[in-house]
Amino acid sequence: MSSDRIRLALLFEHYVPVLVDIYAEPLVSQLCNVYPINKPSISIPRMRIKATSTSYDGSSETTRYVPTSTELIRANEVTVNVTPGTNYNIYSGVTFDSKTHKINRRYSLMTQLSIEESLSGGGTETQVVDVSFRPDARDQISREFTFTDDGGNVVVGHIVAHINNQSGGVSTQVTFDTGDSTSTFECTQATFKFRFRPVGTNNGRTKVTVETELIDCFVDPKNSYGVIKFS
Repeated sequence: MSSDRIRLALLFEHYVPVLVDIYAEPLVSQLCNVYPINKPSISIPRMRIKATSTSYDGSSETTRYVPTSTELIRANEVTVNVTPGTNYNIYSGVTFDSKTHKINRRYSLMTQLSIEESLSGGGTETQVVDVSFRPDARDQISREFTFTDDGGNVVVGHIVAHINNQSGGVSTQVTFDTGDSTSTFECTQATFKFRFRPVGTNNGRTKVTVETELIDCFVDPKNSYGVIKFS
């Protein structure tokens, strides 16, 4: 019995006729049922849905109650840092392999770029650009982003990336339109977040169970009272 479908009301005897006078009896019977009781305490059952997610390596579990609007009921995201201009394999940086887990392409996301700015007068600065790029239907990313260099000039970056969901290979290329900037730029790191689907293992899966608990309510036995359960 869901908690948001249960309402507890302590009613004195003269409240009940008021309810009956306002609403016709057939309507009242559809709205609620009144249970008179003669004990000072009652226990109301409450059912909750518990979801337990196991980590991809099986070392930990996370428990959440559903529904929830603040969390995704899945195993945690895995952060992977890729060096542009190289053929990087995702599975080389995680604690599991492609035999037991496959990339869930629905949740692949590029979140951040680290850019090294070489100043014309000497020295370097690191620019960190937050992005939110998802691969298209061909598992490719072809997007444009902007940031401000050390001198306040706007620089436009162009990124092309491809994710091989079968092998785990990721390739990334980043170029720049410097505009009025006198600096030179190089993208040193692209940060991705991935989720994986388990294959032939329970690691990374979410199990759902139903829990039942009782809520104890105590009332003054000197007064008459009733419990209303709304349908």
